[in-house]
Amino acid sequence: MKPVPIRYLRATTVDEAVTALARYGLDAKVLAGGQSLMPMLNMRLARPQVVVDINEIRDLMEIRYDPNARQLVVGALVRHQQLLESSLVHAHQPLLSAAARYIGHWAIRNRGTIGGSVVHHDPSAEWPLVTACLGAEFHVQGPQGRRVIPAADFFVTYLTTAVQAGELLTAVVIPCLGPGESWGFQEYARRHGDFALAAAAVTVTLSDGVVTAARIAVGGVADRPVVLSEVTQHVVGQAPTAQLEVQLGQWVYDAVNPLAESPDEQAYKRDIAAVLVRRAFRQAINRQPAGQ
Repeated sequence: MKPVPIRYLRATTVDEAVTALARYGLDAKVLAGGQSLMPMLNMRLARPQVVVDINEIRDLMEIRYDPNARQLVVGALVRHQQLLESSLVHAHQPLLSAAARYIGHWAIRNRGTIGGSVVHHDPSAEWPLVTACLGAEFHVQGPQGRRVIPAADFFVTYLTTAVQAGELLTAVVIPCLGPGESWGFQEYARRHGDFALAAAAVTVTLSDGVVTAARIAVGGVADRPVVLSEVTQHVVGQAPTAQLEVQLGQWVYDAVNPLAESPDEQAYKRDIAAVLVRRAFRQAINRQPAGQ
């Protein structure tokens, strides 16, 4: 199939893009990497009147490190492969590089963008999970000006975010690793590059052999990434022993409530989530510097 007739507009600045989006509202779609939008257009699952191409907006293509806030500012047009290869990312938030390895294949990573992925919001995708786990902030610009949306409020449900008609995501601001903090990422798919059945992202901070802070999130088990705050509370204050890992798996199994067609499928997804969190937690612990 081919798309319905569409008007094509190419924006060269954020203001041009926002003006076009505000003019056409719900009848407009943003073209970034096109890895999700183009198949939807071709299958006529999306029928916009206007496509606004933002690929000429160079301000959205950069990764910057803010040393004062200890944050990475990732432009909405940054490609998955850039995040995989960036020396800034490797130095300050390597969890991003680890997750990027799981995204599709090279051709997809070379065109797809972090902004397109989070706004499209497939709950099995890597970027919604990682940004939710890290507590990222999303910067959007619209006809009413700029606003910042925390990750906890950004992902609403399947293929839906808090970005409103007429608004454009411009950047994702991601906290860097802190002192004594390490990370783990695990994903399960039937084949490499397929959509994940489930995935887990974990950060852990140790001091004197005890977990002092942690963040645990799972993806692919609900209509949005699930940050397991209650599970984290159980982990903080404990030594990272093998017994704690076993208990962690049980806590995760009890905490997640996957959408499934049968009780057996639900139990299967719970098992996968529990195993992936345990593995990601062990990865994080193994990355701790000696003496932590």
